[in-house]
Amino acid sequence: MLISALLSATLVLYVASALFMLQQVFKPRSSLTAISLVTAVMALVCHGGLIYLRLAGDEFDHLNVSSSLSIVAWLIALLSLFRVQQSNSLLLKPVIYLFAALSALLLVLTPADLGAYIGFGHGLVIHIVLSLVAYGVLALATLYAIQASYINYLLKTKKTSGLFKQLPPLMNIERYFFRLLSAGTLLLILAIASGFAFLDDMF
Repeated sequence: MLISALLSATLVLYVASALFMLQQVFKPRSSLTAISLVTAVMALVCHGGLIYLRLAGDEFDHLNVSSSLSIVAWLIALLSLFRVQQSNSLLLKPVIYLFAALSALLLVLTPADLGAYIGFGHGLVIHIVLSLVAYGVLALATLYAIQASYINYLLKTKKTSGLFKQLPPLMNIERYFFRLLSAGTLLLILAIASGFAFLDDMF
């Protein structure tokens, strides 16, 4: 019952936050920004609680594609939340929130005891956590790269519109992209190093 309630709340809050963000594209208002931020925080709390309950129900013994995807989606949504400047992720946040909502649904639909057994060592858990965080950071960097490519396309073709005025400067997007790429690469190196340190059959 609690899992069903959390899932419903997560889906509603993510979708509502995405809709508020899309409204902000066409009618920029500070009130919409505040409402979207509050609903996004509530969605992250519900989503995090949902992930915890699903993994705790199996005593954190298994990790499958759905649970991994949901954790990564939660991390991406959390990282995007730190970009409080609306214009820097104007087009990305609705996509991120809807993807996180879908991952939460898949998490509940997939049996918790399905997947790889991870209950036999802390080293493997460290390796998995580092890998998931690295994947989340690099996935967010990819989204910013796509946004930068779109802005660059608009600038080259001179196809400006009302939406273009709401987009951030290209230099800001590129700067944040390289920061994410550097952080994600460092985390990935640490994840690979932990694999060599803790796993007997790394390859």
